[in-house]
Amino acid sequence: MGTLTSTETDRLAAYTVGASSSTGPFPITFPFADNDDIAVYINGTKISTYAVTQGSAYGTAGNFVTLETGVTNSTVSVVSEASAVRSTTDSLTLTALNGEIDNIYANLQENQFDKTRSMNAPLTDATTVDMTLPSSTARAGKVLAFNSTTGNPEAGPDIAGVSTVTQISADIGTVAGISANVTAVAGISSDVTNAANITADISSVAGITSNVTTVAGMSSNITTVAAIASDISTVAADAYDIGRVSLYSTEVNAVGDNIAAVDTVADNIGSVNYFFNRYKTGTTDPSYNAIAGTPAEGDLFYNTAQNKLKVYTGFSGNGGQGWLNGSAAGDGLLSTSGGTMTGFLGGLQESLHLPQSVTGTTPALNVGNNNFFDNGTLTATTSPTFTNVPTKARWQYSFNSGSGGVGYHIPDTTEVGQDRAFQPIANVARPTSLGNGTIYQIRFSADGDKIFFLNGTTDRIHQYALTANWDITTIAATETTNYYYGSYESNAFDFSFSPDGMHMYVTGTTADSLRHWTLTGAFDLTTLVYNDFKSLVSNPYSHHITADGMHLFVMSSSEYVYKFNFTTAWDASSIGGYVSADSGPTVNGSTFADSAAALGGFTITPDGLTLIACGNQYEKITHTSLITPHVMSDAANLTRHEISTAALNDDISNYAFGFSPNGKYMWLSGHNLKTITLFDTSSPCQVTLPSSVAEGSPTLIKPNARTTMEFVTSNGGTNVNLIKVDVV
Repeated sequence: MGTLTSTETDRLAAYTVGASSSTGPFPITFPFADNDDIAVYINGTKISTYAVTQGSAYGTAGNFVTLETGVTNSTVSVVSEASAVRSTTDSLTLTALNGEIDNIYANLQENQFDKTRSMNAPLTDATTVDMTLPSSTARAGKVLAFNSTTGNPEAGPDIAGVSTVTQISADIGTVAGISANVTAVAGISSDVTNAANITADISSVAGITSNVTTVAGMSSNITTVAAIASDISTVAADAYDIGRVSLYSTEVNAVGDNIAAVDTVADNIGSVNYFFNRYKTGTTDPSYNAIAGTPAEGDLFYNTAQNKLKVYTGFSGNGGQGWLNGSAAGDGLLSTSGGTMTGFLGGLQESLHLPQSVTGTTPALNVGNNNFFDNGTLTATTSPTFTNVPTKARWQYSFNSGSGGVGYHIPDTTEVGQDRAFQPIANVARPTSLGNGTIYQIRFSADGDKIFFLNGTTDRIHQYALTANWDITTIAATETTNYYYGSYESNAFDFSFSPDGMHMYVTGTTADSLRHWTLTGAFDLTTLVYNDFKSLVSNPYSHHITADGMHLFVMSSSEYVYKFNFTTAWDASSIGGYVSADSGPTVNGSTFADSAAALGGFTITPDGLTLIACGNQYEKITHTSLITPHVMSDAANLTRHEISTAALNDDISNYAFGFSPNGKYMWLSGHNLKTITLFDTSSPCQVTLPSSVAEGSPTLIKPNARTTMEFVTSNGGTNVNLIKVDVV
């Protein structure tokens, strides 16, 4: 029977595999009794995917290991791992005993081999030596060290610190060579720190060493100048004025010689200015100017042709007698009897012509004291009143209309003054790089930094950048990118984005459907991914999706508005059939939408109560009120007069029409002139005038506009005429 050799043998065989893949076989250079006694490691990691071939039991010839998977650039280690468990439990036979002894020897050889590869104290060390390693927590991240007294193993310095020191060993050697200098620097460490904080200044001074030397030579003068630094700053601030004064030194000296008279005039400058405005000379008596309101009662005029000083008693058309003669030159100003002078000379009311600030939503305009009133920027509906109104008076009331914060506000231009006030923010030509294609719709990103054009000729959506948000005068000359949708819809008339810019939709008549794309970048056409579509109705020209993504409205070529519902917000695949009960025509007794509104486009206000449509047949913008929110079948007739788009942008075939998400901005674009017109449609604050104003209270429709109203009365304010409204 076979027996384990008594010769000591290393029970490990290691092999290096290069770049070429190898599965073995790898010889087993030590005898073993059973295949389970063999273990294989690849680069120190134990594996189980190998086969053991034993050519001679308890020998080495024909014994090898074969890997199931080849390895490269690795170390393959074949190791003896004989079981330390007794294999027999009953009465021993000679054969069983021989096997057990062989297994014991195999374990002894392994232990002997392992002992030579482990850390041991020499037999000559003291019997008290303890070679036990520190705990894993204590030795983690540390260098192994030995106690300087006992020689026992212990945790040393951090490995990271040792590595750092190793990397700067050359520098350590250098520093050691200048230890005396290091000690000297250590003695002035605070000074070194201060110098480190001003390294940039030190470098600057080093670059101007010659100038520093020059300045050092005039240090006493610098000290003198430093003592009058505040005076120098004062003079420097007035350098321009000093230069101008020096040009008129003669005149300045003359004023200085007469400073007492100058002081007298300065003390009475109000009277001087008032007299200048009230006293004039000339060869012809001035005529009354109704617009300017001059001359005024009490004004003096010296007619040089007649040598007479005259006083103005009021416009003859308002009950006055015009210019009344006084005395001729040399005769005194007025005759001694019957020459009473009327007007303002006694009062010198300078404040009459200075703007008086008023505040609040119910300001009282004291016309008896002032002619000009400024209410600042309105914050809500404002109702001014007129107090202390003279028999004959003329005054102005100015304010900034502000913004009421409600969007989708388009004025009724049939009201007084509104056609003048509702003017576009800007009107610009489309980028020439778009070419002459038909632009059926325009959209903006939510913050107005991008503009998109749907080109029905090229079946593309073009993306352009704006340098300033919502400022169409800053549209880039060349596009950022464009997207070809023609492979999905070749006859598109409308498109839109979700408010967050992560969904895009196109409607067209090729397949009478709504096409849906998702975007991975908000309002970025380069990130479009086609998602799904929904079959709609015949000829779906334009559409509107509510801000929550749950309702779709489609206007067909017959101006019939169909309502669809989403089951999942913004997901076109979740759209059901149109809701017949909530759909309806844009006609109810009489036409209230342009018969070509489907091509012009439409929107529904967020409250669902107003449909605003733009048609290109009669070139009108119309408003339709909905009795029930988002229910077309409950539509009423026109809520007011239609608005002519031709009057707004002088163009025809206005295919592109829409609003920003909050309704603050509205745009129009026609096919003839190929321009883009942008309007501010946020609602301004309103002004309600007193009932004494015959013209009533015009609705102020231009937000954030400077408005000045001018009033006149001839009966103390019982009847007031609004004679002029200026909107800037």
